[in-house]
Amino acid sequence: MRKLSKDITVFKITDDILVECRTKHNYEGFKHTAKLKINKLLVQTASIQYYNRTWESFTYESVLKRLYDTNAYLNKTQLKAFKKVN
Repeated sequence: MRKLSKDITVFKITDDILVECRTKHNYEGFKHTAKLKINKLLVQTASIQYYNRTWESFTYESVLKRLYDTNAYLNKTQLKAFKKVN
């Protein structure tokens, strides 16, 4: 995990796969967005809108789980590496 700024965190899954997570504030609360990138190309996104606060054990836990659960691009070995992050 590498925190790029207050609202951006990058999770490295393998050398060529990473997940970029962002927090965006809006008039209804805030939103967590996760972008799955393979070889720097965006292949999948997931997002969750929050109206108050989260009860996650770590920031971005729920949006990472959603990205993992809806994944269509990673093989079994890559999914196993992703699971260690989530």
